[in-house]
Amino acid sequence: MTTWIDSRVRLASHRDRRDGGETVERSEKRTSGFPAACGVAKSLLLAGCVLATGWHAVPAWGAVTLIADGRAQAVIVLPDEPSAVERYAAEELVYHLDKATGVRLSIVAEADVPADPSARIYLGRTQAAVRAGVEFDTLPREALVLRSLSDALIVAGEDTGGDPLLDTTRCGTLWGVYELLDRFLGVRWLWPGDLGVHVPMHRVVTIPDIDETIVPTMIRRRVRDGLGRPATAAGLTADGSKQYARAQRVFQRRHRMGSSVPLTYGHAFESWWERYGDEHPEWFQLLADGRRGPATPNARFSMCVSDPDFQRHVIDQWQRASAGDGGIRRNVNGCENDISGLCLCERCLAWDGPQPELTDIYPLGDRRMVSDRYARFWLALQQLAAEEDPEARVVGYAYFNYYPAPTSGIRLNRNLLVGMCPWPGWWYPRTDRQQQWLKQQWDGWSATGASMFLRPNYFLDSYTMPHIFARQFADEFQHYARHGMIATDFDSLTGQWAAQGTNLYLLFRLHTRAQQPVDGLLAEYYSAFGPAAEHVRRYFETWEAYAMSDRDRFDRAQREAGVSRYRSFAAFAHVVFPDEVFPPAEAILRKASEAAADDPVSAARVEYLRLGLEHARMCRRVAAANAGADRTLSPVAVRRLREQLVAFRRATEGQFVANYDHCASVEESSWKAIQGRSYDGEVLRALSPEVAPLEGEPGFSIRHEAEFVAVLGAGERFGARIAARRVGRAEGPVEWLLYGPDDQLLGHGQIAVDRTERIDAVAPAAGAYLLVVRSGQSRALVTLLSPHAAMVGQSPRMISQASPMFFYVPAGTTRFQISLESPAPGETARLRILDPEGREAAAVQTGEQPESTARVEVPTGTADRAWQIRVERADRGVLEDYSLTLDAALPPYWAHAADRLVVPAR
Repeated sequence: MTTWIDSRVRLASHRDRRDGGETVERSEKRTSGFPAACGVAKSLLLAGCVLATGWHAVPAWGAVTLIADGRAQAVIVLPDEPSAVERYAAEELVYHLDKATGVRLSIVAEADVPADPSARIYLGRTQAAVRAGVEFDTLPREALVLRSLSDALIVAGEDTGGDPLLDTTRCGTLWGVYELLDRFLGVRWLWPGDLGVHVPMHRVVTIPDIDETIVPTMIRRRVRDGLGRPATAAGLTADGSKQYARAQRVFQRRHRMGSSVPLTYGHAFESWWERYGDEHPEWFQLLADGRRGPATPNARFSMCVSDPDFQRHVIDQWQRASAGDGGIRRNVNGCENDISGLCLCERCLAWDGPQPELTDIYPLGDRRMVSDRYARFWLALQQLAAEEDPEARVVGYAYFNYYPAPTSGIRLNRNLLVGMCPWPGWWYPRTDRQQQWLKQQWDGWSATGASMFLRPNYFLDSYTMPHIFARQFADEFQHYARHGMIATDFDSLTGQWAAQGTNLYLLFRLHTRAQQPVDGLLAEYYSAFGPAAEHVRRYFETWEAYAMSDRDRFDRAQREAGVSRYRSFAAFAHVVFPDEVFPPAEAILRKASEAAADDPVSAARVEYLRLGLEHARMCRRVAAANAGADRTLSPVAVRRLREQLVAFRRATEGQFVANYDHCASVEESSWKAIQGRSYDGEVLRALSPEVAPLEGEPGFSIRHEAEFVAVLGAGERFGARIAARRVGRAEGPVEWLLYGPDDQLLGHGQIAVDRTERIDAVAPAAGAYLLVVRSGQSRALVTLLSPHAAMVGQSPRMISQASPMFFYVPAGTTRFQISLESPAPGETARLRILDPEGREAAAVQTGEQPESTARVEVPTGTADRAWQIRVERADRGVLEDYSLTLDAALPPYWAHAADRLVVPAR
């Protein structure tokens, strides 16, 4: 079976117009698959496919020659008023034929067809297609027609208006062009951009006698684009992001990503407690303590899906939405919120099936398995909707504790679409038992009679690393394709094209050729590297063998790091890809480069893979540095590594090595601990040459990590006092590291909780000395004893009461702002800002909202001076964790006293 064409086999007869208007009776066979792609080394006759490449062949009866011996033998004919889809289809055909032959075919309107050349390629809804028997008004959605006449080729399909690059635009005609290129020219789309378009060279292009109508078997084929912009500048430039987005959309459409039917789904009831909680608490989960709704304020919640009034309201909402959408009948969205099904009411419990033993394969903890409950819920919705529309569809997610297959024997129907989304985890690689269990759950849901679609999160994994799991993924996908898969929706495309090439090639290629052996599909990818193909195969197989050699390696590292695997893979990338695994792979690529030296295109593609590996190794090194794996690297040196990484991305962003925006987003999530640090090695000066003795025992009360800088002359002493304090059950020690101006590590140590230690070191040279304090979940109270020293950070993360903190307002500043954030409403804080004379300039606090911003107008005579802030208890709540965000126009330095501040020398 294929996931692209209609799998039914049938014979139908129709009449075609041939030479001189002769009517010819023919039979059309709609097969369950495509003939294998024709060879490109010589002419082949295979399943009725003739492709002349290096020498002339005798065309089959009805075959159409498009190009021969460097000359166009045909023109492309569009309707007199072509649609955007038809114009784009013509451009795509011209582009690829030009790459294959060096010949550009002309595009003409049907009213202006020239006499020479005599052959025609009619694209879209032309009159010629109508005369040839294409019944456009009855074509199935996204269907394409390929029909050859004696001197013409019909390429037509079911299209809609709109941008052909949007997946909501149906493009049957465009699909027809891609089917021709794929099947008869051997075109392969490896990755976005021109280099990723593999087109074998041809002297002659002849399309054989063909008469096929092809209908996709999957009503949606979707890989979400992953195009969100990061907050930092470590991703693509604005222009680079636009270029990348377009190149990726072009690539996705070439692989025929799109949909026949508009489907609307997703977590459906997330705003319902706010909207209906007061009036209808019975619609929401019943908790063990007898309450309805969220367990805590702002917490996620599940619904009481067995409540008939709730079900009726879902359908009422669907009817109103359809009426307001021009009468277009959308599907009913029955997807639970992003949470387990937790309702404990008697009616919901009665809907549950027998409880399976899943502890060792799909741990439920203290939750029930509620798949039967949700199956009954979706069926109830479908039956209610069918009263309005017998063909109404309901979409639901098999997710969390309603992912395992039902156990009650419930029968569903084809108008229920179940999206399989195993969670949490289920990343690659898996054990054989895990792989088999996933397939069994698919088969179990499919046995209910529901329609099935795949909605996984697998491809969010791996960051930039060469994590190859192509065969295990293909095994899973092909099983689902053989067992009723009617749609896909992958979340999401991370775009690691050069590092994870075989994964991504199969992700897209299997959508149109799921029935073909995976070895053959991978061979397509490798063959695009010409004389280096065998080396490239060995390169990817080496990485795949590494991934499969320890199938718990990735999950184990994630557990030890204590972070999200898909959001924060960069936090442990250096653990799962240690530096020693890279040199053997680099050696293979060097041999590939030598083998491809005389083939410029293949050499460029090998270099593309090398860039992906270089990028991965750079990311790995920065990840290790940010995690403190190399103590000899000062934070300034770490930032230099990050700058080098960003420079690499800037230099290569037009080559589409990776979606650097996604890379930067993962890094932001993974390296949050360093976001409050900002010393970049800039030259500093003392704000005041003389300082008064410190009063009392001031201290910066930090949690997690912070940096402190002191400006010293040669022979002066660096001094600091650090008190380690426990927070709740956190008893980890506080670690400190001191670096000199040359990034040399001068000293380090650990301080046990409830202990206080003093750091005292002689400065061997003049310059800035950097103290890094890592408190983890404990608290560190840091007092700087050097005369000119400050805490560094645009957004320091702090805890509990701190002493007053002084910051600098540069000359010429007329206004600034400082934001306060805390985990409100439980943990709150008050921020007071005082001007140089000690007058309160602004005050804000957190409470119901977790963030509040103080905006300050700077009076005349108060700039170019030190201001201060005080953080105190708010009107309610407790003062614990909070963070401050200093205006970007203000230097990120905080001191115990105004005269101790250091500021940029310029």
